[in-house]
Amino acid sequence: MARFLQGFTETDSSADCLITPLTFCNLMCKQKHRNMMHTLSEIEATITQLSKVEARELLDWLQNYLDNAWDRQIETDAKSGRLDALIQRAELDIAANRIKPLDEVLHNL
Repeated sequence: MARFLQGFTETDSSADCLITPLTFCNLMCKQKHRNMMHTLSEIEATITQLSKVEARELLDWLQNYLDNAWDRQIETDAKSGRLDALIQRAELDIAANRIKPLDEVLHNL
C-alpha cells in the first residue's frame, strides 16, 4: 500500500523509497542525509525547528503510522488465536444480555 507524502513514496516494499519518521524529520528540516539523526534528543530538537504546517504533517504521518501498526497487530493477534477468548467472552455476554449501549459506555451514563 503506497502513500504519498510531499512527493516521496512510503510503502511496505523495500524496493521503494521508505520514509521513516527519522528520514521524514530530515527531509522536513532540509538536512543532508549524511547528517542523519540517531537519538531521540536529536529528533526532538529537529522537530522543534519545524513550522506549524510541517509539525502537523509529521503528526498526521505519525498517527497514520501508529494506526497501521495497530491494525497489523490486531490482524496478527486475530490470526494467531490470541483474541479467541475475548471474542468468546463477548459472545457469552451478548447472549446473556450483559451489555450496554455504546453511547452509555462512552459517556459513562
